[in-house]
Amino acid sequence: MNSLPSRSAIDAEYRWDRSLVFETDEAWEAAFESLESRVETFDPVDESVVEDGQALRDALERREALLRERGPVWLYPQLKLLVDTDDEAAERRRERARGLRARIDGLFSGLEPAIQQAGRDHVERLLAETPELETYEHFLDDALRRAAHTLSPAEEDLLTDLEDALDAPSRVLERIDSAAVEARTVEVGDETLTVTGQSFGRLLSHQDREVRRQVHHAYRDALSEHRIATAQAYAEHLRSAATRARVRDYDSAIDMATDDLPTEVHEALTDAVLENYDPFARRLEYIREDLDGDDLHNWDRAAPLATGDGPEIPYDEGVEHVLAAVEPLGSDYQDRLADLLDQRRVDVYETQEKRGIVAAAFGSYEVGSFVHLNYADDLWSLLFFVHELGHVMHKDHFDAAQPTTYQSYPDHVAEIASFCHEALLVRHLLDTFEAEADRRHVLDTFTRKLPMLAAARGMAFVRQLFRDIESGETLTADHIDARNLETMRRFYPDVTFDDADATLWMSQNLDREPCHAYWYLLGSVGGLATASRLLDGDLAPETYRDFLRAGSSEYAVTLLDRLGLSVRDGSMVATGIEQYDEYLDALAE
Repeated sequence: MNSLPSRSAIDAEYRWDRSLVFETDEAWEAAFESLESRVETFDPVDESVVEDGQALRDALERREALLRERGPVWLYPQLKLLVDTDDEAAERRRERARGLRARIDGLFSGLEPAIQQAGRDHVERLLAETPELETYEHFLDDALRRAAHTLSPAEEDLLTDLEDALDAPSRVLERIDSAAVEARTVEVGDETLTVTGQSFGRLLSHQDREVRRQVHHAYRDALSEHRIATAQAYAEHLRSAATRARVRDYDSAIDMATDDLPTEVHEALTDAVLENYDPFARRLEYIREDLDGDDLHNWDRAAPLATGDGPEIPYDEGVEHVLAAVEPLGSDYQDRLADLLDQRRVDVYETQEKRGIVAAAFGSYEVGSFVHLNYADDLWSLLFFVHELGHVMHKDHFDAAQPTTYQSYPDHVAEIASFCHEALLVRHLLDTFEAEADRRHVLDTFTRKLPMLAAARGMAFVRQLFRDIESGETLTADHIDARNLETMRRFYPDVTFDDADATLWMSQNLDREPCHAYWYLLGSVGGLATASRLLDGDLAPETYRDFLRAGSSEYAVTLLDRLGLSVRDGSMVATGIEQYDEYLDALAE
């Protein structure tokens, strides 16, 4: 029996307002048909696009216009499916939007090959002759930089046609995550708890070890019911990524995902976590001491170090804390965030049929961002909330400052603003809470949530699976289980893992880009460093906001330089872990 409330039982102010995208389904239909008819009037871009600067500018502006129109058309059904995974009408709209998106991509699949075939000298001459192209200078440079990984116009067009098939495993994984894993209940004493994908992480920090054990087993069992289907879809998802990389002549799928950073760089970052492992071992040892020296099991890794119940923080109170926490970023920043939060852009509470993710931000050209939460009036929920608002404000800044072409961010910097937000909130709460017990809960929750070790382990797991694919291995469920257990034991040597724990790779966001754990490693260490520099006065708020405004108009390494961060070695990770250690010191006092 599902004990979660229905969506209609939640007050409207705590449900996001899709009418900010389109007033009605009929309005969406009209926009879709209008965009579809416009797409039909355009011919695909070919080599003639670089004959002169005016033709190139016209093509780039046409591309921007179509991207702006298709964004809301895609977002509207997506928002519905996030809160009602069984809505078949919304699923049909999304599939139509997906098809239209592919057709638009197909119109411009010949753009980069034409730019690259023309060559740098020709492109620079067009830039000199056509001042209106100046806006697109970075876009053109980036296209030229990727020449070695771009196919012929005909091959690019074919690959665009295949994208839907290559993305199919991701959609299957999303569906399994959304609908197939049923909520479970566990009973310990007089307490009955509902275990879902949203509540699992929070319940693993329960004070009662027996609750943690039962929650862990219940969720593990729920996942295992779909183990074979999930493994097949995940293996295909990884093979799709490997296929894209091979076709584009990258050394590996990870090299393609990390773009201009060579393999040794991203391997150095994950290795740096193990080289600086002592703080993570120390936290686990504190947990072991609380267990009177008993062996640590998988359900103990997130055990709390603070005793008693943490502070209850209702959503409205949480909003007040968030707004106060970002004061170091300036009153304009605070006011803009407050304005966005007044617009019903947050879907706050967990309900029946809602997507099984803890929190996420979704947005589009023209209509801004929306936040998907499963808020539970606690510190854990509040940290996820402020994290997603980091994404929202990042997008809000570059939307206001950049043309459509640059209204995004390079993956390397995608999580920095979010973890910076978290660190600012933690500082605010430590300064605000009067009770020492509440401050301990803040430090405990934050050190449990920071993902440096988990992200490094996730990257090692995915890297090994890609190597297995490259060597011709078949990724069966047993094989994936074995690789998962292998990396868990490597990164958590002080924990005893049961063989059944091998299946918990299924608790990850499998439908996402396979290398997304890398962005969380970079984002967590970079966000901690950025917040520290802001609070110490070593980084001006306006400099930070210029970083946000830049969007994707600069390369990731240049954007990181704006914040005084370097990704070329493991020092950025070491610095982040030092700050983690300082939080742990404060917790141990």
